[in-house]
Amino acid sequence: MKRLLLLCLACTSTAAFSQVWNEVGDAIELPPGQLTVGVGPLTNIVGEIAATNDRDLYCIYIDDYLNFRATTVNQPGTLADTQLFLFDANAMGVTYNDDDPGGGTLRSTLTSVFVPGNGFYMIAISGYNGDPVGPTGALIWNNTPFNTERAPDGPGAPGPLSGWTGTSGTGTYDIWLRGATFCAVPEPGTLAALGLGALALLRRRRKA
Repeated sequence: MKRLLLLCLACTSTAAFSQVWNEVGDAIELPPGQLTVGVGPLTNIVGEIAATNDRDLYCIYIDDYLNFRATTVNQPGTLADTQLFLFDANAMGVTYNDDDPGGGTLRSTLTSVFVPGNGFYMIAISGYNGDPVGPTGALIWNNTPFNTERAPDGPGAPGPLSGWTGTSGTGTYDIWLRGATFCAVPEPGTLAALGLGALALLRRRRKA
């Protein structure tokens, strides 16, 4: 927890006016994920799946949910077979895609189809086949079908996200985003309370 706090504070000055979030260290795989720090539209999240059991989770704010989109298709990166997952502020599954529904690629795309509204969310990326599980260890999303975007449909649905199972390939990734901004970070004193409660704090401050 202290390590994430220091990472967030260290990156604030460099990320504040950037439209790209570069993974700082190794993004944690459980809520609240790595907080993206900055101002304005968040257009890309760039990072690396560095080990076969590595998965990366990021806190973002969706401010235009009707036009939300996240994709690794036609983006830089060596991670050829990606999976994208979206969770709400309570770590409940929202939407998932393995292989882009357009076909012809193992890269992934999320759209607004299952996003209920604006707010704080967590977006996760893994290589195939690293999958999120709920409190009982059951999959939040079934493995198939591959080439469709799906709301939670596994025995662990809808969550909350409690862990991961499976292994994957490794490589770098670049998630292109539309309809999202950085995850607003409160003053340093409240960062020590990071966790799902911190997302509620952020939500109240955003509305204020």
